[in-house]
Amino acid sequence: MRIVVTGSSGFVGRHLCRRLQRQGHSVTGFDRQPSAPGSGFTFAEGDLGMGRGLDRIDWSATDAVFHLGAAGVKAGARDWPSCVRVNIMGTLNLLRCLECPASPTLVYVRTFYEDFIDVAPALAENPYVVTKQAATRLVREFAGRHPGGVVVARLFQVYGPGDASGNLIPHAVRQLRAGVPVAMGSGTGVRDWLHVSDVAAGLEACLVAGAAGRGCEYDVGSGELHPIRDVVGRLADIMGRPRSLLCFDPALDRGDTHIACKAERPPPEWRPRLALADGLADTAAADQPEDFQ
Repeated sequence: MRIVVTGSSGFVGRHLCRRLQRQGHSVTGFDRQPSAPGSGFTFAEGDLGMGRGLDRIDWSATDAVFHLGAAGVKAGARDWPSCVRVNIMGTLNLLRCLECPASPTLVYVRTFYEDFIDVAPALAENPYVVTKQAATRLVREFAGRHPGGVVVARLFQVYGPGDASGNLIPHAVRQLRAGVPVAMGSGTGVRDWLHVSDVAAGLEACLVAGAAGRGCEYDVGSGELHPIRDVVGRLADIMGRPRSLLCFDPALDRGDTHIACKAERPPPEWRPRLALADGLADTAAADQPEDFQ
C-alpha cells in the first residue's frame, strides 16, 4: 500500500513508519522537520495548520493515511494558538485532501484524556486535549461521508525508546542511570501502559480493519492498569538501582492523576506482544535519542 503518515518525525510516527516499511508498504512521512537521517522513507516537509506542503503529496495515488500530527504533545510546547492551528485547522486541511477520487482509508489517532474533560477541570484548561477533542469530532463527522473508510484509534500511556526526555519513563531512566533521586508525583495514578512497538503494530491492525470495510473505533492499549509507583519501581529493579532513589511527592501530582482508563476494544486479531516487564527492560537498555518535535 501507498501510505502517508502525518507526524512522522514524532515518537510514535517514527516507529510506525519503520514498521510499515518492514511490512512492505511505500511510506511518505509528512512533518515540519525531517525524520532522523537514514530513516529510509520518503519525506514531505510542510505545516498542517497552514496547509503548506500538502500539495506535494499525490493524494490520488494514496491508499491510506495515518494522522498522528499534532501540536502540544509536549507540556513545554503547549499553547492555545498553535494547538488550535495544527490540531483543528490542520485536521480540516488534511480531511479536505482526502476528499479525492482515491478516497484513502484514514486512521486517526486520539488520546484517552479527551473522554475526561468534563470530570477533570485541569483537562478543560489543557489546549492539547481540548483541541484534540474538537478534531476528533471533525473526524467522526467526516467518517459519515467518506467512502474510503475511517478508523479512530484511541491511545493510552505509550512508552519506549525514543520518548521525549521530559516524560516520566525517560526521566526515570536517566536519573537511575546516574544514580540520583527521581522526583515525581505521588505515583498513585494508574495507567494503561503500552510499548511503542506494540502501538505501531496496533495502528497497523486498525488500518487492516478499516481497509476491510470494518472502520470504527478501536483502543490500542494493553487492557491492564498499573500504578505509576509500581512501574517505576519495576524499572529501578530492572536497572539494578535501589527503590529508595524514587522520591514520591503528592504536591507534584497533576490534575488528571486520578483518571483511570484502559483499553477495552482492541482492533481485530491484534494483541500486545511485550509484557510490561519486557517493555521496560527494552526501554532501559536503549540509548535515548534527542527530543523530537
